[in-house]
Amino acid sequence: MKLPFATTLTDLSGTAITTQAATDTTPAKFLTFKDALIAAFSANHADDERLSNTDRYAMGKLGFAIGKEADLTVEDVAKIKERAGKVLTPGIVFQVYDLIEEAAKGEVTA
Repeated sequence: MKLPFATTLTDLSGTAITTQAATDTTPAKFLTFKDALIAAFSANHADDERLSNTDRYAMGKLGFAIGKEADLTVEDVAKIKERAGKVLTPGIVFQVYDLIEEAAKGEVTA
């Protein structure tokens, strides 16, 4: 499955989340779906202490696949939803889940 990695995420009022303010020489940067997923797979969570080395490896491998915007399996997408739900804030989780569901239905393009 291809996910809409370039989609800009918003705060709860619908305003794009800025990750870097604009300057005289550079435009503003906004939080994307890909950025949120990379953050989720880069963060440590209390449950991570219980993961085996093999599971940690698999999580890291999936994080790199996200970084490369790879085509993902249904199992990968389930793991992404699980990780996002544990690590990201509710407003971001809502958007991540909706974007994944829309991609699964073909309602949003990557």
